[in-house]
Amino acid sequence: MNPLVPLESIGDDSHTPTSKFVAIVLERASETGLIMARAS
Repeated sequence: MNPLVPLESIGDDSHTPTSKFVAIVLERASETGLIMARAS
C-alpha cells in the first residue's frame, strides 16, 4: 500500500482507482539459471 495515495482516490473522469498493486515473485529456475516472474 502506498501511503501517498489515499485508498478512496479515483480519476476525475474515469472514476477508476488512481493506484493499483500487482504482487510478483521472482524465482531462479533450477536447471537453466533463467529468472522467471510469476504473479502471486
